[in-house]
Amino acid sequence: MGDKGRAHRLRRSVVVVSAAVVLVGLSGLVSPVAAHASTTASIDWACVSRPRGIEPTQDVYDMTPWVYQANKACTSTSTSTSTGTGTGTSTSTGGINNFYCAECDPPLDFTPNTPVMGSATGTPGDVTITPIFWKPPGYHFYGDTTYDGPDPNPDAYTQTLDSFFSNVAAADGSTTNVFSTMTEYYQQMTGGPRQYIKYDIHAGTPLTVTTPFPTATSTTGCTVSPQVPPAGPGPYTACVTNGAIMREISATIAANSLTANDANLYVMYLPYGVASCLDPGVAPVITQPPTGDPCSTNYFCGYHAGFNYNNTQQPVVYADIPYSTQYCFGPGQHNPNQYPNGSYAVDPAISTTTHEIIESITDWAGAWHDAAGNEMADECAWIYGSVLGYLYPSTTSPIGGYNQVINGGHYFIQTMFSNWAYAVGQGTASDLSTGGVVKGCIQRPIPPPVVGASAPTTVTSGQATLNGTVDPGGSTTTYVFQYGTSSSYGHTAPATPVSAGSGTAAVTASTVVSGLTPNTTYDVRLVATNGGGPIDGAMETFTTPPAPPTATTGAATSLTPTGATLNGTVNPGGAATTYVFQYGTSSSYGHTAPATPVSAGSGTTTVTASTAISGLTPSTTYDVRLVATNSVGTIDGAMETFTTPPAPPTAT
Repeated sequence: MGDKGRAHRLRRSVVVVSAAVVLVGLSGLVSPVAAHASTTASIDWACVSRPRGIEPTQDVYDMTPWVYQANKACTSTSTSTSTGTGTGTSTSTGGINNFYCAECDPPLDFTPNTPVMGSATGTPGDVTITPIFWKPPGYHFYGDTTYDGPDPNPDAYTQTLDSFFSNVAAADGSTTNVFSTMTEYYQQMTGGPRQYIKYDIHAGTPLTVTTPFPTATSTTGCTVSPQVPPAGPGPYTACVTNGAIMREISATIAANSLTANDANLYVMYLPYGVASCLDPGVAPVITQPPTGDPCSTNYFCGYHAGFNYNNTQQPVVYADIPYSTQYCFGPGQHNPNQYPNGSYAVDPAISTTTHEIIESITDWAGAWHDAAGNEMADECAWIYGSVLGYLYPSTTSPIGGYNQVINGGHYFIQTMFSNWAYAVGQGTASDLSTGGVVKGCIQRPIPPPVVGASAPTTVTSGQATLNGTVDPGGSTTTYVFQYGTSSSYGHTAPATPVSAGSGTAAVTASTVVSGLTPNTTYDVRLVATNGGGPIDGAMETFTTPPAPPTATTGAATSLTPTGATLNGTVNPGGAATTYVFQYGTSSSYGHTAPATPVSAGSGTTTVTASTAISGLTPSTTYDVRLVATNSVGTIDGAMETFTTPPAPPTAT
């Protein structure tokens, strides 16, 4: 969504700008057509072209969260809410939901066959970010902490942003900053595997364009009267619509021979005194709650969207970041101890920029959002977590607080949402008086557990002890074992995950499983889960030994005065097994049939045993039992009795 700010929470696919409205005057830039040339996915251009990730602003005088009434830009067609390969699920335990996003409905759902950014290169997350500073003559990107005109360095805003992009690119592949949180999400095309997003960001060459801002008419463009609303930065001298931003980005791509595909993200920055609106009209003054068309004067700090570049079926993915204010830091963040770059303008802009970048990468085409249409950054709007330090520490009033260190640069950036952390109730501390952990909101990936595999022990024909080790990595961690007769496992033990604690040293994991099949090879792995995700241990195998056979003596049938059929069942127990019947007129039996033992096979299921005997005495009671033998031992079935009928009378 957008970066939260004065008017409301974050982005929220909130704006219901119809494709027809958004594309007014684009002269073929967008067409609601089919497939993306660089993937096998089907692209919903109506979804892509609608501004979303709209990070609203919030008036410092009203801390009550507002609820978006507009429809979301993309509706969820998710078939999966788990981002893990093991036991991670979307079921959440513990913690609280984000107070500032009453309309959020976590976790994030995944829409299959929908690409994330970077799929054009074959590496999800491989994205080049190019900042575009729209700066006609007479406009400036002031970088100081006030809005009262020129400062000694009118380029401080752009210079700090340029440095930020360079630092983000230099730190790619790391797991220690907020951009690393994307790596638990993925794309999955039809019939293919999950392709996880990589933190693989490149900094494009910053561009400055000097095209004059378009003149608004009664039907096109937007206007804004000079004003200094509570959220600044007035006075406004120009207003730019989303349509104008798309046209300027398209022209900039063409003029600089840049590439339009889902591996390139263009971030448009507007200078001091320029408002931005999604639609033509008059930019409203801020009200509580916000009314009128969504504009930077009353509603948002930024948004992201996309369009079909010159009907090539290649997307231009972009974000709009109007000149920022301290109110884009959200409630509770209006003090100098949280501006590490010393600017009420550029520090909030960096958080807003991060918001839109991460949502663009994960959801430019609708791959990852919750059931209500909210995206990864929206879920954690205005949740920043703990401060790591201060650039200017003081015992009374520290200044320059930061919660991110990226390649040596210090920044104050909102947290991002993790399905893994949400599932186990982990997150960051709330800044609300109610306290508690805002589940799912993290500043950087939670260290995953480390799983060690060990061979099963005490293996019998029907039971085994499964073993391993788990290092929780400092976060509350649970574990289970998965086992079965193939690598798809199919069984989990114990039924309730076992706590491994939250320490930083390996602990023993163990459980006993029963009901196993004799003489059968099993695959087993240990799976540990914390807010860093479910981690699958290496697969171990074990084979249960054969079991002694089982023998069950049945009732004799087909009785005649001198003969009978003896019956029963045998389970070979996984080893080659034979059987015979023993019978006689006492419990010492004395007779065996057949003379040569009969094979019952070597399976693990029950088979029928039967043999016919003759030479019996009429009107006589016989004892009989079934005896089965394999390499493990000989088993006697229970004794049964039968009585032969009398012989027919003899004629004399």
